[in-house]
Parts: sequence; C-alpha cells; structure tokens
Amino acid sequence: MSETTTADPKAPGTHAPFWEDIVDIYLAPRSVFERRRDASYVPALITITLAVTVLMVPFQLSMGDVMAAAMREALANSGAEIPTAQLEQMARVSLFTAPLGALVVTPIAALLTGLVIWGTAALFGARMTFKAGVLIATFAAFPRVWTMITSTLQATLLSPTGPHQVSLGPARFMDAAGSPVLVAALGRLDILVLWSAALVAVGVATVAGAPRGRAWAVAAVVWVVSSLPAIAGPLFMSMNR
Repeated sequence: MSETTTADPKAPGTHAPFWEDIVDIYLAPRSVFERRRDASYVPALITITLAVTVLMVPFQLSMGDVMAAAMREALANSGAEIPTAQLEQMARVSLFTAPLGALVVTPIAALLTGLVIWGTAALFGARMTFKAGVLIATFAAFPRVWTMITSTLQATLLSPTGPHQVSLGPARFMDAAGSPVLVAALGRLDILVLWSAALVAVGVATVAGAPRGRAWAVAAVVWVVSSLPAIAGPLFMSMNR
C-alpha cells in the first residue's frame, strides 16, 4: 500500500502562495528567503511599490503641514527665505507628486540597495547573484509599510511639530532646531529601519549561506550607506549657514 506525501508549502523549493510571503516576511522571514532564493523579485517589488505609492496619499495629507513647517524652520536657520504662500503651494503640489515619486523611486531604491548588498556580500566572502541581492533588498523594504502607517496615525492623533517626532526611535525626543544632523542620524535608529537591516542580515545568511557575523556585517554596511542621503541634506544646510 503506497503512501501519499504532501509537500510542505513553506519548504525550500516549493511554491507557496505569494500572499504567504507578505505575511511571513514579518513573522518568519527566513522561510521566505529559503523558498524564494531562486525566484524572481518582480512580484515582491511590484507589491511594495504599489503599497508605498498608495500609502503616500494619506501620509502626505497628515504630514504635509508638519513637513512644511520643518522646511520653513530649516530654511530660516540656513538664512534662506521662502514666502509662506510658496511653501503652502509646494505642500499642495506634493500631494500629487509624492505618490508619483514613490512609484518611481521605490523600485530604483530596491535595485540600488540590491547592488550594495550584492557588492558588500562579495567583499565579505558571501557569494550571491545580483538578482538575489535585489530580492533581499525588496523584502527588506517591507517594514516601510509600517513606517508610513505609524507615521500617518501619529501625525493625525498626536499633532507633532516636526517629522522627527513620529520616529519610533531616539530622534523623536530630540530638538530638531538644536542639531538637525544629529536628529537625522538618530532617525536611522528607528525600530522599523533597524528591522529592515535585520531582514538584510537574515536574507544574506539564508540566500548566500553566510555565517551570521558576516551577514550582520553586510547589513551594517548597507544600513550606513542607506543612511547617507538622510544625513547629507541637514549636513549640507548646516555647512552653508
């Protein structure tokens, strides 16, 4: 009498429904990377791009005034002056341009981050394909969904005075006017940003079979590189005061 064996849909090499990846990347990320290590990154990239684009609308509606006020203060500190009416017009325009920007920037950011992961992993002796690097970068971007949701809720309910006050990290307790560069740096210690870095480490360890220490070293380098754009703006403005 023969026995029928049922394949585990979450085992490596099997084809679990894609919606399970969306859930498991938050709850069991290693299983996602195990079963998708040779798969295309396109479905995940389309999903995160559309999610960020859609969430950008309520995010801008709730955070628009806060970001405009922060820009006004930053410009005042740098000695530049822009009329309030012009800033308000820029905020209104951003309601339309920000979602379009997210639609373009999100996949580009995933590709560039994937390139950094691929190159850094090679430097640390963890061999993988560029496609695998982009796959890791794409799934590591999924905590951004919660970043936008929590920021929108906080902006709606708590009336923050600056974007840093919706951070889930030490930046929310800082005075942005005192040291914008420090606030930007501490903003990268947000729980959800660190969650993304942890997903990079899990992905490198799983897909490339790298030792845990090397995987975390790759994630640390990627975190530093991805932090540079956030710090560059405040640093440039502080140098030109």
